[in-house]
Formats: sequence, C-alpha cells, structure tokens
Amino acid sequence: MRWKIIAAAAIVVVLIIVAAPIIAFNLLDYNQFKGDLAAAVADATGRRLAIDGDVTAGGVLKPHVAIEGVRFANPDWAAGPEMVALRRAELELDVLALLGGVYEIRRLVLIEPVLALETAADGRTNWTFDRTAPEQPSDRPVRVPRLMFDDVRIERARFSYTSAETGRTERVALDHLVADQVSASAPLSLFGALHINDQPVTLTGRFDGPAALAAGRRSRVDLTLTAGGARLTVDGELPAVGAPADVAAEQSLDLSVAVTGPGFAPLARFAAALTHKPISVPDLGPYRVDAHVVGPPDRLTAPSVSLDLGGAETLAVRVAGTAGALQSGDGADLTLHVEANDLGPLASLFGGRAPPLPPTTVAARLTGQDRRITLDELDLVAGRSRVMGKISVRPDTTPPQVSIDLASPMIDLAELMPARPADAAPGAAQPGTAADPPAPPPTTTGARRLFPDVDLPLAALRTLNADFALAAETVVAGDARLGNVELRGIVRSGILHLTRAAGAVAGGDLQASMTVDARDDALTSLHTGLTIEGIDLGTVLHEAAANDTITGAPIDLNLSLVGTGATVRSVMAGLSGDVLLEVGEGRLANAYIDLLGADLLSEAVSFLNPFDSEPEGANLNCLVAGLVFRGGKAIIDRSVAFETDKTAMVIGGEVDLGAETLDLAVRTESRGGFTISAGMLSRLIRVTGTLASPSIGIDTGGVARAAASVAAAVATGGWSLLAEAVYDAATRDDTPCKTALVQAKTALFAASQETPY
Repeated sequence: MRWKIIAAAAIVVVLIIVAAPIIAFNLLDYNQFKGDLAAAVADATGRRLAIDGDVTAGGVLKPHVAIEGVRFANPDWAAGPEMVALRRAELELDVLALLGGVYEIRRLVLIEPVLALETAADGRTNWTFDRTAPEQPSDRPVRVPRLMFDDVRIERARFSYTSAETGRTERVALDHLVADQVSASAPLSLFGALHINDQPVTLTGRFDGPAALAAGRRSRVDLTLTAGGARLTVDGELPAVGAPADVAAEQSLDLSVAVTGPGFAPLARFAAALTHKPISVPDLGPYRVDAHVVGPPDRLTAPSVSLDLGGAETLAVRVAGTAGALQSGDGADLTLHVEANDLGPLASLFGGRAPPLPPTTVAARLTGQDRRITLDELDLVAGRSRVMGKISVRPDTTPPQVSIDLASPMIDLAELMPARPADAAPGAAQPGTAADPPAPPPTTTGARRLFPDVDLPLAALRTLNADFALAAETVVAGDARLGNVELRGIVRSGILHLTRAAGAVAGGDLQASMTVDARDDALTSLHTGLTIEGIDLGTVLHEAAANDTITGAPIDLNLSLVGTGATVRSVMAGLSGDVLLEVGEGRLANAYIDLLGADLLSEAVSFLNPFDSEPEGANLNCLVAGLVFRGGKAIIDRSVAFETDKTAMVIGGEVDLGAETLDLAVRTESRGGFTISAGMLSRLIRVTGTLASPSIGIDTGGVARAAASVAAAVATGGWSLLAEAVYDAATRDDTPCKTALVQAKTALFAASQETPY
C-alpha cells in the first residue's frame, strides 16, 4: 500500500505544480504591472504610455487577456497629443493549437481604436522612435506562421494621416470589420464597412490566405468591393508566398475581375475626395468591365477582356478580345466599336475636347506586337465624312513613335468644324443687350497689333516622333471642293517636315511644303513654300462664301518664306523670303472694287465731281504683286499693280511686319475717259499707319498743285481737270501689270543672288 500513498502524493504534487501557475494566472492582479509596462515602453520609445483602465486575464487552455483605456503619446512636435488610443482590446488564444504549430486567435476585439500618423514639414514622422535600434538586414527566408482567426471584430476605428507639407489630412473611419474562420484549413470570411474621406466603402468576401500562406500554396480569393457607385469583384487565386522558383504554377495568379457601375459621376466624386482635386466627368451612362488575368505578377496577361459603356441613345462603346501581355501590350487583339450622337462627352473623359459632330461610328481592331500598339482596320464615319486606315504607337520609346496612314473618300469640313453662330461672334449684339462699342481709333502708342505676341503652340512636337499621311479623294466645305488631297510629313525630335501638301481646286492645283524647327522654346524656325497654279478665284469665292463679286480671275502664286522666333510677332518681325502673285482676267463687281481700295478713288470722284455716276463694275485685266521680305520688311518699287478696263493702280512704298506699319503711295490712272485725273490722285492718295488700322491721307508733296486743281474742279464740276489729264496721258504707264511683273522678277532674281536667308 506504500506505493499507492507515494503515487497519490506525487499526483498531488504535480497537480499543485501545474495548478499553481494557472491559479496564479487567473487570480493575479495585472494592474500592478501597468507602471512597469509604461516605464519599459518609455525607455524603448521615449514616449509615454498610459493605461487608464483595467488589465485582466484568465483561462487555462484558452487564455484570454483584456485591456482598457490605452493611450500612446505623440512626439512634442505633433499636432495631437496621442498617436494611438484604444478604448478596449480583447485577445484569446488556443494553447493546444499552439502546441501543434498553429497560432489560433480565437478572439480578437478592438473597440474604438485610433491611429493618427503625421509627417512634419522637415520630414520627421511620428511613427519613428529616437531610441529604436536600426533593423539589421537578414538573408534568412521569410517564414509565414500558420495563423487561424476564429473571431476578429473591430468597431468604430479611426485612422488618419496628416502631412504638414500639403496641409491635408486623409481619414479612414472603419465602422466595423468582422473576420471569422471555422478551421485552420477553412477560408477566412470578411465583412467591413468604412468611410474614406467621408466616402462610403464596403468589403465582403472570403480568402484562404492564412492557411495557404503557411502551406506555401496559392490562396483562393473571392472579394467584393463597393465604392463611388462602382462594384468590383475579384474571384480566383493569388500566387503563393515563398514558393519554389521551379514551381511556376504556385507563382502565378489566376483572377477574374469585373467592375460595374451606373455612371462615372459617383466615381468622380469618390476620386475627388481621395485626391482633394475637383474632377468633372460627363454622364456616359452605365459601364461594365470584365477581365481574366493570369500569370506571374511580373508577366501578367489578360486572355479575355471586355468593356461595355453607355447606352444606345447617346453613346455605346464595346471593346472585346484579348489584351495580351499587360506590361508590353504584345499579343493584344481587341475589336472596338463606338456609336455616338456626340463625341464631346467621350473626349472630355480623357481631358480633351471634340467639336459638335454629326452621328459618328468608329470600328477598329487594336493589336499589339513587338511593343507596338496598332489601331488597324480603322473605319470612322461622321455624317458624310469617312476616314479609314491605320494608326500605330510605340509607347516604350523616348519620345514615343507614332505612325498614321489614313485615306478618305470624302471629308466634309462644314460638318466636322461647324462655324460658330453669328450671334455668338465677339461684339455681336445679343437679344436684350447692346453690341460692343466700336474700337477706338488707333494711336501711335499702344496701337492694336495684328500679330499676337503669344508663344507658338509647338511644344507637342518634342513629345513624339511621327510619320503621317492622308489621302482624300474629296474635301468639301460648303460648296467649295478640294480634290485629290494629299498630306505627308514626319516629326523628328521637335522638327516637323510637311513634305507634301497638295490638292486640286477650282480648275487649278495647289502644292505646299513646310519645315518647323521647335527644338528650342526660345527660337523656333519656320520654312514654308506654296505654289498655286490656275486656281479660279471667282469659283473659290462663289463656292466657299457664295460671293459673286468676282468671276474668272485665275491665280498663280509662288511663295517662299523663312522666319524665326518664339512668338507669331517675332517670327513676322524677322520674316525673309519672296512672294509673287499673278491674277489673270476676270470680272469685278462694285463691291470687290471697294474691297481693293477703289472706294478711295470713288470717294475722290464723288468729292471732285458729285455729278458723276457710279461705275457698274469693271473687267479685271490683271493683278501682279511681287514682294521681297528681308528682316520683316518689304520695299515695293512698282512691283504691285492692278488694272481694269476703267482703272489702273500702281503701288510703291514699304511694309514693315515687325513694327506692323506701312507707308504706300498709290498712283491711279483712269481708263476710258478723263472724268478724273489720275495724275492728280497719284499725288493725293497715300496709305499709312498700322496693318491693323491703315489710314488714307494726302500726299503732302503734291498739295499745292492739287489744291489749285481741286479748287478749279469745284468751280467747274470737274471739267477743269481736262488739262491735268492731257499731262498724265504723256507720262502714264499703259501696261502697269507687265511693268510690275518685270520689276518683281528683277527684284526676285536679285534677291536670289544674295546670301541665303
């Protein structure tokens, strides 16, 4: 029996040894250690830790601890007194599970936790502690512990981040978060509701993260997020953490993603709250995006993608296919279809503007190969206009490379670029309002300028390298038609070469070329050439503006100009080159004679002989204008002439594009009679002032002689001018256009022998 007594005693001793710490754990008053804990935290962080409530603990195989009223202080420079605050926290563990290598958190409860992070203007952060020892790097592989969460609950949490540099505070209010797990191998269920900068967000779903991470295999995820009116669902598998490099399957993800929403306006409000910037988006209707994403995180591909946007009434966008490699775009093959009554809202979504267009459809195929994105099989129809072709982009180069090759049977500019209503023009009177007052007369100081002193909008030329080509059978604008239109050019490193711009219009041909060097913001150079052969001016005016003031009048024009500068005004001030214009026979109505300045002659006739009748138009014989510009100035020496069957006009003088002034002497001669003396008027008419507001004056060199003639004209009704006419007949030029052409070609030849400009 002795052995029984010994065994019983041993059992009692063991029970006492085991039970004593358990009893002590349950009966111990942990509040007595709050001071020691606060001192230890202060010693480690230099911050004050306060525990205002009780600290309790209990349990045996499932020990639990609870703490109330925790406050952890901020550094002195922070705005608030506390970095962390907590009303109550509860934690319960499973000892038996821990013995099996599983960290089972049976219960974790956080009531009203507060975390306030701050960054000072000098870069200091309140989560960095002066006494924290720096972490030593380790080459040891990361081991993920086997975790299990039976019940996790967070209520009324508040998180914030304040930046002194921006003066902004980002806030997250977590109303509640619940997470639970039935077993270590079961998925973790989540449900949360929060507000980010006062914008509501909800999160629900399941994922087997803890168990999968611990086992080194991919984890299943099924989550739903709602924010900004949008609903995001993610379903699939995430790659394993620390999976062997040779196990490709475990390193890959396989996700199906869907995003749906009633419109972009709620999403824009959510984004504006996060970015603190106003965001305005058009109402494009409902949207849905579906994508299947697979592969390792650094080589993701999307075998299937679809996008549906808008409704049938205003806008419908459909994109479907494969997106290929997401990083490079290689392997992408998508079909695109757009139907829109107005492209303006869609353009504004991407930060651009579109003119009001007729109903428009766009069909194309988007492909990716060798890091080049191509919009192929493009077919755009807008009203009567149609454009087809291909656009490709190489976005990974610096700058990006763009290639555009388009063709069109017809482009209707009147539909694509509608004119602004006349009642919306500047200065036009609106209903119930008065029109803008007339501009004050020009002055020599601060006079209105014709050429704006604004930077040339050419910076975009430095952002890409491009090749472009457009061939259009017909381009129309109202009744005006331009046929066989061809545009070709390249952009390289800020230099635009428009190698060819050609077309046929009004029985003639037009060809142009241009080079713009915009590599330097401060100094842009412009080289332009234009050739026109046989274009009928009367036809152009009739078709373009329903203007019949001219019939006939074929035009030949040769233009070659060079300019440098950062603004339009500086380019014009340094303009060099030559212009030669020849206009053939036609018919002019009175209105066009007025436009050419013959109203000056008519007014002079009315003043000198009020009994003379108004002319009824005139036959245009010719018009010649030859100009040579050097440094923005052109000296005209009888190289501009205008001749009808009733009037001849020869112009000489100077035009200064830099100062925007002109000083021209106009010699006129009457044809078909001596109603008025051209000799007298040649000494009377002088055009001076600015290009924006020229003025007509009397040539003071001929005032004395003119005064006597004018006095006699008033007394005799104009018949006394007969003697003047006899004088002019002996000195006048019967072929002023031919003379002007000779003078112009002589000047152009002389200029061609000079040092190239």
